[in-house]
Amino acid sequence: NDSDEYKRYLMEMQNLHTNVVTFYQFQQDSLLQNIETGDIFPFSNRPIYSRNFVFEIKIPAKQKQTIFLYLDNGFESISLPLFIYTPKAYVKSESIFLILFSLLSGVLFIMAIIGMYIYIE
Repeated sequence: NDSDEYKRYLMEMQNLHTNVVTFYQFQQDSLLQNIETGDIFPFSNRPIYSRNFVFEIKIPAKQKQTIFLYLDNGFESISLPLFIYTPKAYVKSESIFLILFSLLSGVLFIMAIIGMYIYIE
């Protein structure tokens, strides 16, 4: 962070089938964060409750930070879509997804009700 202001980002991993994800954040050889989550852990281990793995990155002004991810997926190959958002952009992205998912779920629910009505008649 070369600027004079504090920066905050959200890093989102869009691979839901990873057994263990460990997030390490270092600043000048000192460990700031160590978060362990993944499919084998309860949902409450996630730092931000989301369908994907989301980690918060805080960078003070004029500071450098190093981030490491440890991924364990057994012997399967890993495809790792990784996105970094500002908090505002992340909320906008999640809102659009939830609106579209709600519309799809509503349409499927109505189709199921109509199908049951036709079956009963």
